[in-house]
Amino acid sequence: MNIEAFQKYLQEKGITETERKDFLSELTKFQTYLKNEEIQIGTIPRGKLLEYTEKLVREEKSALNIIRVLFSLAAFLQKHDYTIELIDIIESYNAMDNLYLRLAEQHGEEIRNRVFEDIQIPPIGTDPI
Repeated sequence: MNIEAFQKYLQEKGITETERKDFLSELTKFQTYLKNEEIQIGTIPRGKLLEYTEKLVREEKSALNIIRVLFSLAAFLQKHDYTIELIDIIESYNAMDNLYLRLAEQHGEEIRNRVFEDIQIPPIGTDPI
């Protein structure tokens, strides 16, 4: 992958220099992961983005930064399948959070608390199933 072209792309999208450095740091870590898995950045199979974000969560690291980087990377590479997988990752988190909030709104906090008594909303970047 052409890192210089990606940096230029990020700059054109209004990403600050500090953010670009952070993006490239996250991207370097992700590329190391892919290299260990013997995967090229342009041919990531479905499920590997989720696998990586779940790895970060297990290591008690935030997956939000890499998700942001990967959305930009997917647009840059025109890899719509990456975008779809990232949306799925985000939406699985949003679904649980929305359910939690809507139960309280529609049925009250007591019922919501009973429903979620032994359930924790998983952090963003994990598969809730």
